[in-house]
Amino acid sequence: MSTRTYSVAWYIDATLIEASDGDKSWWDGEFLPGAKVPVAGIFRCIGCSREIALARNGNLPPGGHHQHEEKARPIAWRLIVRANTSGHATMRAIGGCQAAASRRRGGETVPT
Repeated sequence: MSTRTYSVAWYIDATLIEASDGDKSWWDGEFLPGAKVPVAGIFRCIGCSREIALARNGNLPPGGHHQHEEKARPIAWRLIVRANTSGHATMRAIGGCQAAASRRRGGETVPT
C-alpha cells in the first residue's frame, strides 16, 4: 500500500510568512461546502488536500465542486493561511519585503 504525502501551500519567501498563535476561532473550525468564510485566505479540503483561495465573506465551493474516494472524509474546509488584507505589515514582514526587493535588484540596497 502506497502512502501519499501532501505538503501545505507553497511559498517562495519565508520572510513574508508568519506563524499565528492560533488564538482566533477561524483556525480551529471546519467549514462546510458553500459556507461563508470569516477571513481571506487559503482553505484546504480536509478530505483530499485540495486548496482554494477566497476573499473575506466569500463562499466555499458547493458540495459537488469535487468528489472524494469512498474511503475519504466528507468535504470540509480548514483555513491554512490567512491573508493580510489590512495592509499593516509587521517589522519582520517589512524586513522580508526589503530583502526580497534587494535580491531582485541584484543585491544593491536602496534607502527606505
